Amino acid sequence: MRRPLALLAASLLLSACQLTQQTRYVGKIANCAGGAESPATLVVVERQFSFAPTDGTLILSGDVADDGHFAASPPSPRRESSRRGPGDAPFQPQRVAGRISGESAVGTYQSARCTVPFRLERVPSRLLP
Repeated sequence: MRRPLALLAASLLLSACQLTQQTRYVGKIANCAGGAESPATLVVVERQFSFAPTDGTLILSGDVADDGHFAASPPSPRRESSRRGPGDAPFQPQRVAGRISGESAVGTYQSARCTVPFRLERVPSRLLP
């Protein structure tokens, strides 16, 4: 019984060490259709970032430059792909670009419908949400 508890404790400790290297920025992003803003999250681990507009299933990932600039868009579908957007329009990928400086990340998020600016504030990392 002690061995599984020791393994669990070791796993939690290693997870906590990984979180200390993570920097998280959260805030609100405008809704293209108007109305209420949606939450957005940018997570940086070493020189890699992931951006989740509207904290949904879409995640844009890429590298953070030494000066704090970041940019990413999903890979384009292959030409022979029949991937289509709403109303059978050609697929238009999203894009995020911006800069991390100090306690905030500032940038723009571009979707097929609009381009909106955002400002996300740094929050402390925790072991559990």
